[in-house]
Amino acid sequence: MGAAFTGLLDVLDLPDVYGVVLPSASHLGPKSIAAERQREIARSGVRLMLVRDNATARRTPPRSRRRTSSSAPALDAET
Repeated sequence: MGAAFTGLLDVLDLPDVYGVVLPSASHLGPKSIAAERQREIARSGVRLMLVRDNATARRTPPRSRRRTSSSAPALDAET
């Protein structure tokens, strides 16, 4: 088990810990390792919250960050 994951499990044992938030399950490691780590987190009694599941992350294209004509600059030129 990796040192970082062991540290996470230690923190999850602290009082008043609700859960852990990750960008996706892939942050727990390769699929076979991630599955076991998800079970270990579940056994600790806290929630595992994923911002995006791996299936959604693969099929959702990144959003464009183009600036539109209605976008205003952060600062006025006179300031």
